[in-house]
Amino acid sequence: MRLSAAEKYEIIQLVDRSELGVNRTLKEMGIHRAHFTNGTRRTLLTD
Repeated sequence: MRLSAAEKYEIIQLVDRSELGVNRTLKEMGIHRAHFTNGTRRTLLTD
């Protein structure tokens, strides 16, 4: 599943604003932490 930069940024914001921990938030969203970490790093480096 490919996400646009805007969609990735939205996920980053949701995780950042969540009162749950990062792992729990990602698990509820169905996103593996490694994918999130790698995607976040790439998104932040390219913007």
